Amino acid sequence: MPGLVNAHHHVGLTPTQLGVPDDSLELWIARRHGPPEVDPYLDTACGAVDLLAGGVTTVQHLNGRLRGDPEQYEAADTAVLRAYADVGMRVSYSRGLTDQNRFVYSDDEQFIASLSPDEQATVRMVMPARYESSEEQLASSYTRLREKWHGAADGRIAIQLAPANLHWCSDELLLAAAEISERDNVGMHMHLSETPYQEVYAAQLSGGRTAVGYLRERGLLSSRLTLGHAVWIDDADIDLLAASGTIVCHNPGSNLRLRSGLAPTARLRANGVRLALGIDEAGLADDRDMFSEIRLAWALAQAPGQDTTARTTATQALDMALDGSAASTPFAGRIGRLQPGYAADFLVLDWESITGTYLDPAAERIDAVVRRARPAAVRQVYVAGELVFAAGRATKVDDSAMRSELRGFLAGRVGPGQRDRQSAAAALEAAVARFYTSSPWREWREITKERASWNNL
Repeated sequence: MPGLVNAHHHVGLTPTQLGVPDDSLELWIARRHGPPEVDPYLDTACGAVDLLAGGVTTVQHLNGRLRGDPEQYEAADTAVLRAYADVGMRVSYSRGLTDQNRFVYSDDEQFIASLSPDEQATVRMVMPARYESSEEQLASSYTRLREKWHGAADGRIAIQLAPANLHWCSDELLLAAAEISERDNVGMHMHLSETPYQEVYAAQLSGGRTAVGYLRERGLLSSRLTLGHAVWIDDADIDLLAASGTIVCHNPGSNLRLRSGLAPTARLRANGVRLALGIDEAGLADDRDMFSEIRLAWALAQAPGQDTTARTTATQALDMALDGSAASTPFAGRIGRLQPGYAADFLVLDWESITGTYLDPAAERIDAVVRRARPAAVRQVYVAGELVFAAGRATKVDDSAMRSELRGFLAGRVGPGQRDRQSAAAALEAAVARFYTSSPWREWREITKERASWNNL
């Protein structure tokens, strides 16, 4: 079958592995400041092998976990991309663009000024010495990166843009990214409407409009844009997305783990919005199992009752991880299918592992794959015609040695400095939680009552 495409990915080691338990997104992001710095090459390479083991041949890697000062960022980009090149995966890479509201959905300095002196000192521990300006970010994370890496590794590496989210980007940065996207005909991947608090921010920013409406007014909606999550959207938003050709990347496991809600995927598909699929930080079982994510997306999209028009089929669910996800990358039209003219990115599956003891001859083969396939069924993985995974191991790197090296690297990070960082993250989390108990954040149910939540109907 064609290689699967993970259209929304961030890291190798999962947050759980790094000691960060799940919670609502806003608190969870504060907790993410606590873990030690991870070697980007080893982290990416080990994560890439996990993805290959689950049948993923292409990944949209959104790098948002940057530590240290801006002078170190390009070296981290290079390490990540070198890892994918060495492992043999196909990758669309973007470094997240941010220039404001880094701690809460409000001005950074105003938030810090609201804290006690002790809290202020603690929070500043997790801040870099300086932040890149908008111009610096676009130059380092796109222009120079694209010149060096776009088309590298025999065409397996591509560079896109990633405005991180509406609240993290000023209008200046958003419009500059959109101008580059149009000029270079390059895609953008942007988190949006992931939580109800993000929609409260959009309403504040725009005088009551939604985040999707705000982007539309600024001309950002287009077939070049993919929106990650898009949970808290309404019917008018769906119409705007359909009319503009904007893609939505569904991340069901992440949405459940971080208490974000359920994206209205059945309504999106019924109205002609193209859907991609992503594992995000990790799947529901804290793994890289894209087959499980496909099953979860299929199950969550089913409406009660016997109305056949409300059903999401196994074919439609699988398409999200093939053509749909491919459309959100620069490799659109070249991956996601097995047919002449497409790249030879494909999996060899052990059919008996999928069928088990017996599969009725009348059973649809795609139904069997969507409902029964596991990574254990993956025997071989090819990218661009090259064997990159076989017999449970990567073929181009020694993943066992890399995992051992990564364990040793992290073991060396334990100490007083790391404990100080964990304390700083805990203090930041407490301050963030306090921020969202004030108005208008505590009124999110009233502000978003007509939008998607836990009800997918």
